[in-house]
Amino acid sequence: DCTSVLDDRYALGSWSSTGATGTYVSTGGGAFDLEFADDLEFLMGGQYQLCIALDTGFDSAHRVPITIKVKGVYDKISPVKLADRVYNCYLKKKAYYGHNTAAGTYSSTETSCRVTFGYSGVENVGFELPHDDDKGSWTAEYALDPSSRQVTPQACGETEPADFICKAPDIPGPGACNVGTRMITPADADERTVRIPAVTNRLEGPDFKARTVAACYCPGYGSCDETRDFVQQIGVLNFYISKICEPGVGCPEDYTGVTAQYRFKVVVQCPGAVCRSQQGTRMKFIHKVPENDLPSWMWESGCRTSTHLHVSPSDSYDISVR
Repeated sequence: DCTSVLDDRYALGSWSSTGATGTYVSTGGGAFDLEFADDLEFLMGGQYQLCIALDTGFDSAHRVPITIKVKGVYDKISPVKLADRVYNCYLKKKAYYGHNTAAGTYSSTETSCRVTFGYSGVENVGFELPHDDDKGSWTAEYALDPSSRQVTPQACGETEPADFICKAPDIPGPGACNVGTRMITPADADERTVRIPAVTNRLEGPDFKARTVAACYCPGYGSCDETRDFVQQIGVLNFYISKICEPGVGCPEDYTGVTAQYRFKVVVQCPGAVCRSQQGTRMKFIHKVPENDLPSWMWESGCRTSTHLHVSPSDSYDISVR
């Protein structure tokens, strides 16, 4: 129905650009063609109808009897635009992070940073016209103005993937951080997930900082082997860090661990202006085991219910956001 373009759920900002303006061009003999000079941009995959509003607005638009099939990721139920959906990930100092952090080894698949479209029925979320060549990737790191804490986003298809995230092997399996590709084959169709590889274990000093990149998708466009093929933005990846510091003002030097009986301070750093000064922000300690390192959007994620045997279950701590 052409009138549904006014519905918030199917707003133009989620499904396509702001539309195209038509111009009547005379073809002689009193006849006119309706030509559109503007390009249409589809931001999600799906099947579309072409609607034309003849000077009256879309509440009385005409439907052209053709169906446009657009390859790519779609989500018909989320209140957040697909491109703006946030995934919370993290970085570790001089160590890989992931689902197997207890071992501290590199993994291209068992990581807690995963972009998913599997939380609802296939009819509402998924991949339109999936292809064997479909792949996921990410952009360059968002630029940050230290004084204003404002970030400048990077566009999918225009910037090379940030290299603080490891590569994945061309064929899923064991690999190494600097071998393979940053163009990732999604997990199987049932899971509908793009697993972002582990972050490098070489982050320290000024390189150990919070970061943001956009998650990108190549819906079988071209051969999915060049940055320009990844035309669809499917989310935003925020990478947080935490530092172990000595008590006192600031954190002039941070450490990878502490010794029993010593007092210490935990400093959490957020990318850009993600963390806001507000009451109710809390943190707690839980065991370092694989089941506690699942993505934050999963109900099984340990941060929801887990506790530490040597810390009281009621012990959680206020955070001062600066």
